[in-house]
Amino acid sequence: MLCFPRLSSLRIGQCPNLTSMPLFPTLNEVLFLNTTSSMPLQQTMKMTSPVSSTSSSITRPLSKLNRLYIYSIDDMESVPEVGLQNLSSLQQLLIYECPRLKSLPLPDQGMHSLQQLFISNCRGLKSLSESESQGMIPYLPSLQFLRIDHCSEELSRRARGRGKEREEEWPNIKHIPDIVIDWNYIQKEGRYVKGEGLRY
Repeated sequence: MLCFPRLSSLRIGQCPNLTSMPLFPTLNEVLFLNTTSSMPLQQTMKMTSPVSSTSSSITRPLSKLNRLYIYSIDDMESVPEVGLQNLSSLQQLLIYECPRLKSLPLPDQGMHSLQQLFISNCRGLKSLSESESQGMIPYLPSLQFLRIDHCSEELSRRARGRGKEREEEWPNIKHIPDIVIDWNYIQKEGRYVKGEGLRY
């Protein structure tokens, strides 16, 4: 399968009918997808053979990627679990306005570099976890900022955490200094707060 062997950054925008292109497993800076098909991303993530980025280096697809931004991809219903497990260098993940997205199985093992996670306007998304035993939001040890806006009410309620739901989800996210749910801080600078509005 054709791929870009040395590409470090890629930006694709306003190409809703783009379903086939050379794959991009060696990206190590940023991948920005806006109003395009999810097919190239899905195919790259599902690559099963190791990728040679140099003559002496073998890596997994997208294992060196630093930032991933996904905007307005209408046909994306899920992100491959094995692909997410490969994102061991990812520091920023932003997903915005993907109305069909139902599954984002973030692994609690393998994403040790993730520092910022922002998900907005994904109304069908009910869980960020790869298994029910982890709760709806997995433990991501390096996460410094978590923001969830206008996703399913179930996910927002779990993240806000009240009563039994707080007992189930809070152990996985209480280490995150800044947590914003539906434009309101739940935790700010490491302190639990109640409904403080986000300001710019």
